[in-house]
Amino acid sequence: MAIYAVIGFVVAAAITVGISNGVIVGTTKNKITTSAEASELDAQCIMVLGAYVNPDGTPSWILQDRLDVGISLYKAGVAPKLLMSGDNGSNTYNEVEGMKQYAISQGCSE
Repeated sequence: MAIYAVIGFVVAAAITVGISNGVIVGTTKNKITTSAEASELDAQCIMVLGAYVNPDGTPSWILQDRLDVGISLYKAGVAPKLLMSGDNGSNTYNEVEGMKQYAISQGCSE
């Protein structure tokens, strides 16, 4: 009997996530800006939100993806600066420094 409860919960959770994702994608897909459209906005900077950095300071896959998009916009001339926001809550964990080093390694200047 407990297995049916677990299966029911998993199915309900999957349906909830699927519907939520569909609503978000459906209501925001017209708000995504291309780099050509973004260049016309006269932006002062491109903001890259932080995410987990690995213990060696390199970006996690999701952070690297965010950085790659920001760097490509920067290199396309969308804005003159990258603004990086992330956690630096302890001496041993610093997302922003890892983000900065990655951007520099990809050809962005300090």
